[in-house]
Amino acid sequence: MRHRVQGRKLGMPSDQRMALLRGQVRQLFAYGQITTTITRAKEVRRIAERLITIAKKSPSAQEIAEARAAKQKALAANDGAAAASAQEVLARAIHARRLARRVLATHTPSLTLRLPRGTAENPEPGRAFNRLHPNRKSKITARARSRERVPSGQSTEDYLTRLFTEIAPRYRDRPGGYTRIFRIGPRRGDAAEMV
Repeated sequence: MRHRVQGRKLGMPSDQRMALLRGQVRQLFAYGQITTTITRAKEVRRIAERLITIAKKSPSAQEIAEARAAKQKALAANDGAAAASAQEVLARAIHARRLARRVLATHTPSLTLRLPRGTAENPEPGRAFNRLHPNRKSKITARARSRERVPSGQSTEDYLTRLFTEIAPRYRDRPGGYTRIFRIGPRRGDAAEMV
């Protein structure tokens, strides 16, 4: 009997399953919709709705700004009780973002270094770079570190900002049920029910 056993295994080990579901939740938050199988969609819905609820219950940006101002004012006036209450609001906001970051973390740096580019006679710089002597590699890497870093795509902060500033305020008055699953028919190839 499966009493009180939550979640679906989706036919894969837990680390792969969580990586898949986290990626699909990120895509759901980035694009507003995803196409996947019905069982995966139901699992994604569980995670996404929890995150939206956490973001809804956390203090808004305006409340955080007011708490910061109140804390500064209370510290200037030596009022410990007011500073403590303002600190509690800030702590709730930080805790909510940390809970969401556990799921939405991309482990992708927001800025990356570009490795040396290829030349006209050698268009594949990676292979040429790997064949260099270690001393030469270190000189090239040192030069690359001094260059300006470039954005690398969507980072964890992009997803968090979208969740807390766009998605959560949209559902401020709705008590759950933030996602919908629309069936679009069987997938060609294996006839899996797609949504």
